[in-house]
Formats: sequence, structure tokens, C-alpha cells
Amino acid sequence: MKTFITKLMKVAFLAIILALGLNAMAKAQATPDTVCAESNEYYAVSSDLTGSTFEWILSGGGAIVSGAGTDSITIDWGTTAGLYNLKVVETSADGCLGDTMELGIQVMDKPTGVMSGDNTLCYDEETDITIDLTGASPWEITYSKNGVDTTVSAIGATPYIFTHTNSTNTSGAPVTTSYVMGTVSDNGCTNDGTGSATVTNNPKPQTSGIRHR
Repeated sequence: MKTFITKLMKVAFLAIILALGLNAMAKAQATPDTVCAESNEYYAVSSDLTGSTFEWILSGGGAIVSGAGTDSITIDWGTTAGLYNLKVVETSADGCLGDTMELGIQVMDKPTGVMSGDNTLCYDEETDITIDLTGASPWEITYSKNGVDTTVSAIGATPYIFTHTNSTNTSGAPVTTSYVMGTVSDNGCTNDGTGSATVTNNPKPQTSGIRHR
């Protein structure tokens, strides 16, 4: 009986050690918070005490721009992507320290989108408008055509290319179509795109029937 109880206690002890180890591993493998470069983000903790002060420690990048010493801060993450670490320690009004709380933060580069494709077309010719993208798929972009906005979602590869066709100009004079890049988004980060494309659509000659003079 004594041997059985001893074995049971060993099994229970090993189970506790395993549970603690798995719990620690789960904390170490937790997905970090994700933010965009060039963003200002708010972080806060709560406490059951009044009169406490809080020491925030930021390593790797970014800058605390407001709230230092209080239970909430704002961080300017700047322009450099990377994995950073934020810690906070509470000190009570009695001078007692709380546990150090920690958060990993992945700062993501903002995507870019650059449009190009100036061209001159005869009637019924076509040309490609190209938007070169950086970041991670899937992207969402906006662009305008003569001031009218278009949104394209779920773009899986770069560059994104669409075709312009000169199929409507029978006016007898060249007509210009202007495309302007708008915004580009990926993984929750949005940026203003750059570039444009101007297409000159030359008219189709309107030749009369043959006359015998």
C-alpha cells in the first residue's frame, strides 16, 4: 500500500511539473502584438491599488511620448520594423513592487504601391497600367480613373496590372485618361501610394467613302 501511495505521489508531482512547464512554454510562444510602423499606439494596465506608479521599459525601438509613470502610455513606433519588447512594473504607494508584465510587439513595415504606365494609343490599341507593390499579400489598393475611385481587394502577387483600351474615342481629337494611385493596405497596415499614368487616346480617323470626281 505504501509503495502504491509513493508511486501515486510521484505521478502527481510529475504531472504538476509538466503542467508548469507547458504553461511557461505557452507564454513564451504567445503571438506578439502587431502594429504598423509610423503609428502611435496606446497601452495600459489596471491595478487593484490606488496611488501606484508604473515604470515602463521599452527595448528595441519606438519612443514613449506620453503617460510615463502612469498606468497608460502612448508609443510612437517610428519607421523601423522589428520585434520589440515592452515591460511595466508597478510600485505601490507603500513602495512594494508588483510582477513585471511583458508584451512582445511586432512592428510591421507599411506597404507601398507605385503606379506607372504613361502611353499614347491609336484607336482600339491597349496598354498596361502597372502597380508595383511591397509588403505581404493579400493587398488591397485604391486608384482613381479621371477622378472616379476604384478599389481592388485580395491581390495575391506583385505587380498588379490592369489594361486600358482606347475603344471609345471617335471625337476627332485626342482624349486624355488620367490614373492616379490611391492607398495600399496589407496585414492591417495602410499607406498612401505614389505614381500615376496618363494615357493619350488618339481618335480613329473618320474617312469618307470614295467619291469619283
